[in-house]
Amino acid sequence: MIALESGKRPKGGTKDLESGVPSVGAKNIFGIGRHKYQSEKYVSREFFEAMRNGIVKDGDVALYKDGAYIGRSSYFRDSFPHAQFCVNEHVFLLRTTGKRLTQNILYLWLQEPAIISAIRATNANAAQPGINQAGVNGLPLVVPPLDIAERFDKVVESSLALIVSLAKRNEALRRTRDLLLPKLISGEVDVSELGIIIPEEVAA
Repeated sequence: MIALESGKRPKGGTKDLESGVPSVGAKNIFGIGRHKYQSEKYVSREFFEAMRNGIVKDGDVALYKDGAYIGRSSYFRDSFPHAQFCVNEHVFLLRTTGKRLTQNILYLWLQEPAIISAIRATNANAAQPGINQAGVNGLPLVVPPLDIAERFDKVVESSLALIVSLAKRNEALRRTRDLLLPKLISGEVDVSELGIIIPEEVAA
């Protein structure tokens, strides 16, 4: 009912690459519409094109599967955070294989405290806690009838889509700010004739 796959990273890691194809890891798994671009790593285009697993498809649910933050999940949809990227070996990509369990329902199921606790309890006594494919498939899951699944999916779809849309707008604004602020400070961009009124308490 749920297909899983994980990614990988090149031999020697990704720390020396400053550009390429984004590779998502633990530091980027926070939840739908939340992504820390500053901590991204990259893989080369050649490495990415040779990957057989771990390439993100639109609508994938991501689960951090081992280490200190086991159980955290995210939802990659509507080309957020990127139109093209991959995950490393610490992240599972989850895809549903039945109509009664949609990607929306799957992501929201992973937000349930009981499910997060169940994931974190897996191999809790190990030096490196983690969950494998068998562990994910063994998690308790109540699948609704098809008509209820379809109705629920329609109800939550607009809210989830809005979260991602606003996140994309925020990121566009952040990039614009980072581009313009140095030019404003240096005087390269002159805004003196725009009639901008700065409140006294801010100017002080």
